[in-house]
Amino acid sequence: MSPAFSISASSHFIMLLPLLVLLLPVPMPLADCANILMISPSLSPSLLTSMGRVTDTLAETGRHNLTVWIPQLRPLAMTGTKLAHRVIRTDNLSDAFDRVLRTSPDLFDEEANSFRERLRQDDAVVEWCEVLVQRKELLDELRAEQFEIVFIDLIDLCLVGIAHHLAIPRLALLSTGPIPDAYNWLLETVLLGPRMNLWQRAQNVWQYAMSLYSQWRMFRQENNAFRAHISPKFPRLEQIAARRIDVVFVVSDEFVEAAAPTLSKVVNIAGLGMSKAPQPLRPAILRAVSSAPRGAVLLSFGSVSETVQMDQQKLANLFAAISHFSDFAFIVKVSKADTFSRNLAKKVPNIHLFEWVEQTDLLAHPSLRLFISHSGYNSMIESAIRGVPFLAIPLFFDQLRVAKMAEYRGFARILTKSDLLSVDRIKEEIGIMLNDKKYKANALRLSKLHRQKPNPPEEQLIRWTDFVLENGPLKELVPESAELGMVEYFCLDIALICLTIAFAILWLCRRLFGALLARWKRESTLQRNDRKKVSERLIKED
Repeated sequence: MSPAFSISASSHFIMLLPLLVLLLPVPMPLADCANILMISPSLSPSLLTSMGRVTDTLAETGRHNLTVWIPQLRPLAMTGTKLAHRVIRTDNLSDAFDRVLRTSPDLFDEEANSFRERLRQDDAVVEWCEVLVQRKELLDELRAEQFEIVFIDLIDLCLVGIAHHLAIPRLALLSTGPIPDAYNWLLETVLLGPRMNLWQRAQNVWQYAMSLYSQWRMFRQENNAFRAHISPKFPRLEQIAARRIDVVFVVSDEFVEAAAPTLSKVVNIAGLGMSKAPQPLRPAILRAVSSAPRGAVLLSFGSVSETVQMDQQKLANLFAAISHFSDFAFIVKVSKADTFSRNLAKKVPNIHLFEWVEQTDLLAHPSLRLFISHSGYNSMIESAIRGVPFLAIPLFFDQLRVAKMAEYRGFARILTKSDLLSVDRIKEEIGIMLNDKKYKANALRLSKLHRQKPNPPEEQLIRWTDFVLENGPLKELVPESAELGMVEYFCLDIALICLTIAFAILWLCRRLFGALLARWKRESTLQRNDRKKVSERLIKED
């Protein structure tokens, strides 16, 4: 290369350098990035996955320093994130929740979603919270990090109190289910949909009353824990949540959920991370999907429900019903220790067992015809976004509400726990879902709405996070109801005034009616007396 060419090339490079600097992404120094804390308690793999998707989406912008803190609620090894700059695990807090799960009824038992079980789970979370607030050294270390915003997975309000104690100025919540209004269900342990008859509305009111009691009981214990171990003057968790939360990211889709009143700070981000092209399936799963002429069906009870713990008769009935659909390949997710299902599957050639499946990628495969699921919220949303009909077998907690919502939107049907006692009933429902085209059409409709809506979840998450970082705390989005006491909120003072006025009117009406009645009686008596005197006089004259 000649010197002249070298100098000329160097000159051109120097001239182009400013343009290249403008075109290339410029990573911000770490010190200039927002320092973000993600609190993701290890309650279930699905919750960790949801927070992980939020973390990785923010990390992909390259503008933030993300720390994931996992206070152990259950001993789960996964983190849910691939791109977090740092992961802090706090183990050995409490095994209370695992103790509850070990001693709970079979998930196929109706007792599994009883109010008593809910209270036991509440007590386990309270015990975990009491241990967590006593880890003062850890909390002091986190406080010293001076995080600018905290994301909290909303399992209860304990972590909201922790965030307040850490003096983090901005607060974002992540909810893996919708934020319901007062008319909708909170306890979510009965099969109720948006359209209810008189009896169902009565059940709904009763469920709502029980949920209020459950929340009051839980908040009272956790408030006592914070005031005992943090400060006697620590504000009530309900007040912190009402006044400090800047934005609530909800893993919910406005086209799947029933339309309902909401707040300006509630942002739907269902389908986060699913806009990317699906990854290729593992060879073993790909072979299973392609092994039947009419397509494949996915059967999975999620990450919490272990098939090894399920009622064997109901599992046997499920597998027996599947054997009647030999034209379809059934990909079934089972527990590692589930030898019972493995023995059953040996007799049914169209069943393919796997301990783990790449669910979102499998749902995107064109040969998948149906998703049979426990009705976890993530599973239902993924099925809707991928345009796959959904057969729900809800087991406990919010899965019952999720199942009714999918049914309400017309892309799902429901098999109850009692339905699993009948092979014919299971076979009937699977047959309807595989052969009635309306369920596929409705699922494709929801998928299209999600893809084409003007506010994609990734954009919503990134823009709202940047907005809160720039402008938070957002006191303008705090609803006025947060400042109202019980008397004002329920208009008890107005009700008392109205009752007083009504009572006064009734009293006056009673007095007036009494006076008129007394006058009428007097006049009637006088008239009778006059008539009597006239009659007596006439008799004497005769």
